[in-house]
Amino acid sequence: MGLAQEAFIGMSLNQVPSARSRLNIGPFASLLGFLVLFTSISRAQSFTVVYQFSGAPDGANPNGSLIVDATGNLYGTTTSGGNYSCDSTNASGGCGTVFKVDKSGTETVLHAFHDNPDGKEPYSGLLPTRSGTAYGTTYFGGSAFDGMVFEVDKTGKVTVVHNFLSAPDGQNPYLSALVQDSLGNLYGTTTNGGTIPFFCGCGMVFKIDPSGKETVLHRFLGGPGDGSFPQADLVLDPRGNVYGTTFFGGSACPNEGSSGGCGTIFKISPAGQMTILYNFTGGTDGANPAGKLLLDSAGNLYGTTAYGAALCDPLKFGCGTIFKFDTSGKLTVLHRFRGAPDGANPFAGLIADPAGNAYGVTSFGGIRACGNNDLDTPGCGTVYKLAHTGKFTILHSFVQTDGANPDASLVRDSAGSLYGTTPNGGNPTCNYGAPPIVGCGTVFKIAR
Repeated sequence: MGLAQEAFIGMSLNQVPSARSRLNIGPFASLLGFLVLFTSISRAQSFTVVYQFSGAPDGANPNGSLIVDATGNLYGTTTSGGNYSCDSTNASGGCGTVFKVDKSGTETVLHAFHDNPDGKEPYSGLLPTRSGTAYGTTYFGGSAFDGMVFEVDKTGKVTVVHNFLSAPDGQNPYLSALVQDSLGNLYGTTTNGGTIPFFCGCGMVFKIDPSGKETVLHRFLGGPGDGSFPQADLVLDPRGNVYGTTFFGGSACPNEGSSGGCGTIFKISPAGQMTILYNFTGGTDGANPAGKLLLDSAGNLYGTTAYGAALCDPLKFGCGTIFKFDTSGKLTVLHRFRGAPDGANPFAGLIADPAGNAYGVTSFGGIRACGNNDLDTPGCGTVYKLAHTGKFTILHSFVQTDGANPDASLVRDSAGSLYGTTPNGGNPTCNYGAPPIVGCGTVFKIAR
């Protein structure tokens, strides 16, 4: 496969997060008190599988969000696949790729990872820049095999920006894509590392300046008063505050994680002061936030929890929520997932359109006959819309042949069409999913 010379050029600047560009989600900011929402299934949406991955050499298992350029080309990463000789221990082979899918559905591998020195297993999506390059992270690989931050140019050349070293540095940047402020500083999280393993090693928040210097903004310690194991993208406000979530940590809850707690919402001030804004209880408010937050023009935060609330799953962890956290510190649940038909376990965050409607995906739930097993909620996941009126609509339910288990946030083009990825499902000859799910993932589109 050849390299696309125009990669990342013409990227819409509204794809580049900055401290000056908060999301204006309009009427969605005024949703209060919707504890039970009506659910409907949309028949007017046009769902299309844009591309099905086959492992090597094209990649397998895309877990990160896509970016879309001004001409409609899509860019993303796959966690595995690509160069088969890099890692032949997994069924699809390879250490992951950076890819492009054009409007005709043709996929081009821009870069295939090789573990060291360029990294291995990029779980997160890419961050485009105004200069025509993009930044990303890998979970493993690099000089210490603890993951790294990289920059990829239009020819597919990867430059190492930072190698993680576990402690006192971080380890294993996971699903959290990087964000960038107006000065060119990068912000992100690592799921592990930060402190020595016997003293939690619960991840950290970092900043990398344009010269490549890394600064640790916070090392998580777990337990009450702190969080642990952050997975979601960070959010920046115009005053330089950093907001995010941790999957575990905080106050104790019934289904606590390895370091206790059902997760937190946190804030780090420009001076470096970390504050826990909310501790999830694992009850009706949800547990384990994994998706990125939305910040509206009034300073309210919107997000999802992967578990908690309605007990519709075999292990009784709960099927997750959509929530609003306002500036007074009040959390309001906007929707509680029930498994079927609306979906379960929204690991991805929300995106919004100019009218104030929110869109997201669930990793499980939907059509019960898809992917039914004894551990996960039946169903291969859904795409949904939460209107500013409070109406909840299912836009698509996955059936494995069209993809399965989406866990990355959607992206929206200028025409209003939605694009996303599924790490599993699709091509049945590429068998890297966990049985009974097969397939190495897809790129999909829901036309307006």
